[in-house]
Amino acid sequence: MEGLSFPKDFLWGVATAAHQIEGFNYKSDWYEWEKKGKIKDGSSSEKACLSENRYLRDIDNIKNLNLNSYRFSVEWAKIETEKGKYSNKQIRRYKDMILELKKNSIEPIVTLFHFSLPSWFSEIGGFSKVENIKYFTNYVNKVVKEFKGLVQYYIIINEPMVYLTQGYLFGEWPPGENSIEKTYEVGKNLLIMYDKTYNLIKKIDPYTKISIAKHTSVYEPYNKLSLKDRLATNKVRNLFDHVFVDSILKQKILPPFGKEELLNHNSDLDFIGINYYTKRYIKYDNEKNFDIKTKSNHLTDIGWEFYPEGIEKVLDRFSKYDIPIMITENGIADEEDRYRTRYLLITLEKIHESMKKGIKIIGYMHWSLMDNFEWVEGTSMRFGLYRTDYNNHLMTLRNSGEIYSKIAKENSISESFLKFIK
Repeated sequence: MEGLSFPKDFLWGVATAAHQIEGFNYKSDWYEWEKKGKIKDGSSSEKACLSENRYLRDIDNIKNLNLNSYRFSVEWAKIETEKGKYSNKQIRRYKDMILELKKNSIEPIVTLFHFSLPSWFSEIGGFSKVENIKYFTNYVNKVVKEFKGLVQYYIIINEPMVYLTQGYLFGEWPPGENSIEKTYEVGKNLLIMYDKTYNLIKKIDPYTKISIAKHTSVYEPYNKLSLKDRLATNKVRNLFDHVFVDSILKQKILPPFGKEELLNHNSDLDFIGINYYTKRYIKYDNEKNFDIKTKSNHLTDIGWEFYPEGIEKVLDRFSKYDIPIMITENGIADEEDRYRTRYLLITLEKIHESMKKGIKIIGYMHWSLMDNFEWVEGTSMRFGLYRTDYNNHLMTLRNSGEIYSKIAKENSISESFLKFIK
């Protein structure tokens, strides 16, 4: 058995989000949500991982992992705490961080909207009002001009369907609404927002590569013999994984978000960002149309099925677009680090197999660099290659992180690592 080598320009990285690691995001809708007691374990993002003031520590930890890229988000709620009032200090901090990454040969991959929003923006209706899109593009205009020539990769929206369903359909995230009509309306506005923002970034910095980070899963019918379960599965797969992507690529707002209204700014996906974690079983439900079920007994700490091999099925499915793919998130909630190494190795083996089939995959961003504030789950769900001690904010590298660092350093999965998963 031989090792598996990757292309010499392959991006090995980790991913984080500002609200989850920085702390002190007091002017955001998510901090307001936390104050309402909406977090399952009662924790708060108030300090998070203290990364606002310790980004040099984070960069040292990335270097320690032998990585050449870092996906992170900039926090609009800190950059524009009040409408029209920008913090040059915060913009400078992000720019200094990008410069430090570049100095250390680490490619910055910048997310512009990763779930959290300024409180003032939410109070005027957020993305539920199409006229509010101009506030987002004003913010993007400000930061992209500052970062011109420094950032090659931008993610405009992280997981649009997760944002829509959690915030507007199930009401578990801000703004806490339960409306299918509002879900589709905001989805339409996010497509318009992406279209305008893509065009804006390209005008400022034509050499950038722009996309979304698309949450994906493997979807299977709960009962393969049930026609209703199979039809529900196809519908869920199309809606959750493909309608948003298809709308951008076809330049029209597809149902259920719209009636094929044309987008106006010739936006595109320069690559496709894929976030993959697990498999979902879909069962037809008379009242809700569908229900998401679990079958396996092998669940991660967050209750998701351990199914790393599923990434190959997702990559096969998205290969139809013939666009380069970046794995923008992939990981496992595993406090004791019992399964993370196996999850990582199987995932990377399947990515390599997909590349051998001719699928263009340009990089892999593991979620996450360190344990952090996992939205409504709070700090209880630990996805990090580094263990975070929330008492003193010290970071300790887990064994899975050591394995990943060796793979990134060698740009290959060794024969001994492959034996571990056979």
